Formats: sequence, C-alpha cells, structure tokens
Amino acid sequence: MNRHPLTPALSLAVLLVCLVPLAGCGREETSPSGTTGKGSRPESSAAAASPSGEVILRVGKTVFSGADFERYIQGLTGQSPSKFESATLSRLFDGFVEEKLLLRAARDEGISLSPEEQKASLAKSIAGRSLASERAGDPGEEQAFLEKALIEKHMALLMKDVQVGDREIAEYYAARKRDFLEQVRVKVSQILLPSEDKAVAVLNRIKSATEDEFRTAARQESVGLEAPRGGEMGVFKPGQLPYEMEKVIFALAEGEVSRVVESSYGFHIFRLDKRFEPELVPVERAAPAIRTRILAEKGKAALAGRLEALRARQDWQVFPENLSFPYQRNQQ
Repeated sequence: MNRHPLTPALSLAVLLVCLVPLAGCGREETSPSGTTGKGSRPESSAAAASPSGEVILRVGKTVFSGADFERYIQGLTGQSPSKFESATLSRLFDGFVEEKLLLRAARDEGISLSPEEQKASLAKSIAGRSLASERAGDPGEEQAFLEKALIEKHMALLMKDVQVGDREIAEYYAARKRDFLEQVRVKVSQILLPSEDKAVAVLNRIKSATEDEFRTAARQESVGLEAPRGGEMGVFKPGQLPYEMEKVIFALAEGEVSRVVESSYGFHIFRLDKRFEPELVPVERAAPAIRTRILAEKGKAALAGRLEALRARQDWQVFPENLSFPYQRNQQ
C-alpha cells in the first residue's frame, strides 16, 4: 500500500454543502502502467507535458485521470484549472483525493442511496443545470451528483450520534464571551431624492418633523426602495454602510435628521431611529449559534480522523508526476 503525504484539505461543510464536482467515477484498471506514486513533487517541465488522460490517482482498482480532475475543478469552482496557481491546484487535488477515498469507503461499507434519495439528488442536479447550463451536457454530471449524495450520507451516518450538551454550550460561552459582545448598532431610515435642490427643499420641511411626518414624506417623496416602508432601512453595525454615510449616521442623536448626503445613488436625508449600545448577548440567545459552531468543530475533527484512518487502511496511490502542474505538499 503506497501512501501519499496529503493532509486534510476539506472541512465537513465543504463535503456536505459545497462539493458539486462533475468528475466521472473513474475507470477500472488492474495496474496503471508506466507510472509510479511515491508522493514526490514532479518536475515542472515533465508535468506540463503530461496529457490529461494519464492516471493521477488509483483507489483500489479504480483509476482517475487528469481529465477527471479537470472536470472536478470545473464543477467545484465553475472555472478552468488554468485560472489557478499551483498552490491552489495542489489543495484542490488534495480534496479530489479525499473525496475519492470517502466514496470508496462508503461503497465498501455497503452504504447506498434509496430510489428516493437518488431522485432527490438528481433533482438537485437538474436545478444546478438551470444555474449552469453550460454543464448540462456533461455525461458524468448525474453520476457525480449521485456520488456526492453518497458521500453526504456516509458523513451523516458518521455524525448521527454526535450531540452537543448544555454543559458544553455553557463552557464554550464562558471561554469566549468576547465573541458574543454586540457592537453598537443603529436603526436608520432615509429619504432618497434624485437632485440636490429637491433634497434641500424636503429637508427644510422635515428637519424638525415628528417620526410620523418623516415617514409620510419618505412615502411621498423618496425614490428609494424602502420608501413604501416609510424609509426604514434596517439595523446596521459599523462597517456595514459606506463610510461617507456612516460617519454622518453614527454621529446623529436618536430622532435626529441628517444634512443632505450625496452618493452615487442620489441625495440622502437620514434619520437615526434608535441607537443600540454595546451589549453581551446572553447565553440563552447565543446557544443556537454555539451549538452550530461546536457541531462544525466536531464534524471537522470526525472528518479528519476518518480520512487519516482511510489513508492508512485503503489501497490507494497517487501519481503526481502526471499532474499538469507541480504539486506542492500542504505544510499545515
């Protein structure tokens, strides 16, 4: 069994959500001739000359070519491999290998998709075609979606007994309270006008107006999308609005109306409806987010452990000298 010095390159979230590769399922070949796989870094000149049909990975009796990897990249990123540098391609190759190891493990363990699960997976494939019609004719697309669904099921089974208790949540919160400190926030409304003269005229009418009068003016005069809501834009933290607007808005007192502020959208009159001072989010309100974070951390650890076991147990081999780029080992 030949081992390749890959390190875990995919998080559980990537596997369960983001992997939509179009790579085929490979082909069976008893012994790829003319290749060796010791995990060494290939010479650039030799790699550049390698045809995409050469074997780059063997898992059991199934072999994968450079063309399989290219389709994987296209499906995962929507871009040609030529758009990426060697370091990025190396990490993508790590992910390609990891996916194939997980796929082999799922099949070896007898995990399969029910007809209903296959139907749901292919329904996602059809929806994906509407978003990326240029991939609709790829003969391996449906098989790739079924393989992705099989990997998802494999990982879901791995995580089915993982739980997050109230004590874990409390300990996580106590150790990271700073993460749950809400910044100052402001609730803002605006009236957006197409010209400065119009904005000045409206401001002169409403600068001492009540909130109801401001909202009436917004509905009648504003050309902004929020006009039907009386100009209500929402609640914002520092950094969420353009600087020229933010420096004016955050300087206002509650209920105060701003001067006319020009932007590429037009001429704005802002009203600061409410200011929310910094506060520590209580553990009860933070609990759902904490639970999600802990589950993600446990999932990542479970994935890393699973991949480490598969690398040691499975019969697999890589052929980096046949890649079209100089593979760079992940040093992390």
